[in-house]
Amino acid sequence: KQTLPLIFDAIDVDKDGTISKDEFSNYFKSLNVTDSNSITEVFNAMDVNSDSSLSKSGNLWKSFVLILNINYFIIFSNEHFY
Repeated sequence: KQTLPLIFDAIDVDKDGTISKDEFSNYFKSLNVTDSNSITEVFNAMDVNSDSSLSKSGNLWKSFVLILNINYFIIFSNEHFY
């Protein structure tokens, strides 16, 4: 549970308590994810109230972070153990 706020805070560059579409996009670009359309689709799917921002309280955010952690583990494992 402590990982969730840390990841959120790392993406929330301006520290306003929300993640904007630009912050979200810049985060993924820093991870070499360059498909802007996919990044936008994921952001829009998570922005359930259509206010162009993501908050820590949303269940979608928590699920998304868990998916990020799982994908990171899979990528890390594939790069280092196979």
